[in-house]
Amino acid sequence: MKVKIREVVSHEADVDLQRLTPFQKISVAVRKRIYNSRFAQRSREKQQELEFKDKVAREERLKVELLSEIHNNLVNSEGLRKVYSNKGIDIDSLGIKCEAVVLAVDRSFEQELYKLLNHKEFSEFKFRILDVNRDMLRSFEKIPILLEVRNRV
Repeated sequence: MKVKIREVVSHEADVDLQRLTPFQKISVAVRKRIYNSRFAQRSREKQQELEFKDKVAREERLKVELLSEIHNNLVNSEGLRKVYSNKGIDIDSLGIKCEAVVLAVDRSFEQELYKLLNHKEFSEFKFRILDVNRDMLRSFEKIPILLEVRNRV
């Protein structure tokens, strides 16, 4: 690309076609034809469709994982059951129930997580995202999101 020094470039103004070389005119015309062709448009649409399917599948996997972890630990109290069974105590006879669970979610799922927390399947739970110090977040970019989950009742 050739650049002239001390020349003002404006993105709003139309391109002066007389200043372009014939080779530049031909290359721009060919690129524009290729970009606007049906083949290119279909390939862009397919690419967008694949990206959308991947995004939906990723959200669905996160939702299933969260629901299974919440159900196992908060509703069924599996974590408490394991801890107390090692001590020989039956939590059902004592009426002990799990009140809250803290889950660690990978930071790469941050956008999907905020979207899923408003989903109707999570309406019976109350969520709180535990804050992380900004300095820690800058130092450790892959630190997980800590999500506290409680029953709404």
